Amino acid sequence: MRFEPTTLAPHQPLEPGDPRYVSRPQDLARRIVKRVENQHTVLFAGPAGVGKSTEIGAVAHALRENRAAVLLHADRYSDLHPFKPTKAVLWMAREVANESRKKAVVVELETDGHLASEMIPRMEKLIRDIERALRSVPIHDSVSTSPVPLEQAVSWLNDACTYLSALFSLRPCLLVDGLEKLNADGVLAILKGLEGRLPNIDLVCVIPMELAYASRTDRLSRPEILRALSTSGEGVAFLRELIERRAGAGADDARGLLMADPAIIERTFAWSGGIPRDLLQLVEDAAFNAFDRHSTWQPDERDLRDAGADLAYGSRAAMIDGDKERLRAIDATDGTGLDPATRLRLFSSDLLVEYEEGEKRVVRVHPIVKKFVLE
Repeated sequence: MRFEPTTLAPHQPLEPGDPRYVSRPQDLARRIVKRVENQHTVLFAGPAGVGKSTEIGAVAHALRENRAAVLLHADRYSDLHPFKPTKAVLWMAREVANESRKKAVVVELETDGHLASEMIPRMEKLIRDIERALRSVPIHDSVSTSPVPLEQAVSWLNDACTYLSALFSLRPCLLVDGLEKLNADGVLAILKGLEGRLPNIDLVCVIPMELAYASRTDRLSRPEILRALSTSGEGVAFLRELIERRAGAGADDARGLLMADPAIIERTFAWSGGIPRDLLQLVEDAAFNAFDRHSTWQPDERDLRDAGADLAYGSRAAMIDGDKERLRAIDATDGTGLDPATRLRLFSSDLLVEYEEGEKRVVRVHPIVKKFVLE
């Protein structure tokens, strides 16, 4: 099999069970599974490109033996824009009901079971009711003015999960990805609306960074924060295996990407800032640059530098007046020197990266920004 840099797919999260998955140091997915089993509601967040979608997929895969796990992708449902809480819960209920119906058809075909046969008409009616309700919710609805009360949407979600539980003979677990890309106040309204109303259902949600650092989520659940990986030690071992797995086992030139000049390898890891997506993007772009110039996938200094400059372009465009001074002042601190709104904006724009260093949390300017924007 011939290697192509596009197999690295920097912007493509892995699906549950994908053999290319690499477990993060301290086995984050397993830790979240344990929290699900003990607490039933788990929230987590992290910067763009850190691997949230891949991790929630790994959690869904790990739960499959003792939970009826359904993975939902809120960011792939265009009707959630503009995002409204009632519509979002109705969408969740519809997706779970559809999943239950598909499972019921399989059970009926495999076992000729009366339970599935009796359930299918009721599930189809539930789906019709939810679809009708979705169409009735106006674009600019609010929790208080929607023709469908949030309580009714939650009730239908419970009904859909009840069917799911009966068919799988397992406790349902809903894993909701993509909420971090939606309005933070709306996401908080959903979490508050579901609080205490799903007694027999586990819930795992990726939430906006704004909520992860806000005290108003304290009563819901302490969020897990996915941070950038260290670019030394265990972190480098993870990043190296990530490239090898994404490149594809057996690819002729896959390992060649990591067997070039050691200084280039070290610089690639360092410039990524420990963000998996940024690492994959750097390697992909540098490999293409190398092929264009030398007909080989192994990049030299110039190939990597051009890839870094390209990656820095988006960060530079996100900066506003005064950001250079802010970044220089906050680099290598605990981050408290900035007001929360500014700090969140700099994180969201990939200008700042937060690390765990020993017992401390340290904020650093993204290495690409430091190299190509601040120097």
